Amino acid sequence: MVTPPITASDVNDQELAEVQKIIDELMPAFREMKKLISGGLDTRGAEVIEDENGDIYFVLQDDVYKSVEDIRTAMESVLTERFIMDNRYYRIIHGNYPLYKDIDGKLCTAMMDCPVSHWYSEVLGIEQRSDTEMIFRMQCEDGEGIKDVLVTIKNIDGNWRIDDFE
Repeated sequence: MVTPPITASDVNDQELAEVQKIIDELMPAFREMKKLISGGLDTRGAEVIEDENGDIYFVLQDDVYKSVEDIRTAMESVLTERFIMDNRYYRIIHGNYPLYKDIDGKLCTAMMDCPVSHWYSEVLGIEQRSDTEMIFRMQCEDGEGIKDVLVTIKNIDGNWRIDDFE
């Protein structure tokens, strides 16, 4: 059964609560992914290693993340493939100087400065909703203050993933 798309003027409290539940389930994985892309894994006292290009990396000793594949899995659990490929998230594990790289069988992280933004998990309003895609308003706070953002999520094989935010 296909649910007809709704727009912001059609939203009721029950629909807002349903979307809020999806976001509540998605936000812990999103925050963990944000920690990863912000260089949030502990590098204190880490061994310094040089890659084949002469770039400097820190060897990570983490209980959860042991390889680039673990980082990829964390990203794919919360973001669509399109969003990863079209945005800065691609550079987390790809490119000439990725943030994370396996070197000599060890997960390593580049020395980088990454600004962090805080995402508030409250859904402020729904702009569009269907069985396969939702667009809604949330807020995030960065160095310039709190701002409203439009978030698009898509249902991929029964799992909601972030596809865009602006």
